[in-house]
Amino acid sequence: MQRVFAEITRETTGRGATVFLSSHVLSEVQHTADRVALIRDGRLQLVRGVEDLREHAFTRVEVTFDAAPPPGAFTGIRGVRELRREGTQVLFALSGDADPLIKRLAVHTVRAIDSHEADLEDIFLSLYGSEGEG
Repeated sequence: MQRVFAEITRETTGRGATVFLSSHVLSEVQHTADRVALIRDGRLQLVRGVEDLREHAFTRVEVTFDAAPPPGAFTGIRGVRELRREGTQVLFALSGDADPLIKRLAVHTVRAIDSHEADLEDIFLSLYGSEGEG
């Protein structure tokens, strides 16, 4: 169905029409749209090209450790920001190559690791902060 939807959308925009799509899934949007408008609290916050937003995309990496790593254990890793700690879990934002993070994780006992592409809301918050100001 997604493929059919994308095809119909391309045909429609090819005729000069505008199609509005509501989604937080960046991969879905990038295959369908060429521009993105972000709305927060009913107000238009930005309009940008999909490629421009992709430059700000990152991967969310959630790691569960055997024991909570000490504070500062992951500072100074190129392309890595620590977003949240909760017990033995740490959530990172990864931009670029995962190798530096993986090497730093290897000095700890890792129980689980999960990663996925940030959604549009994550990108918006990274650009404009939690209050949408920037």
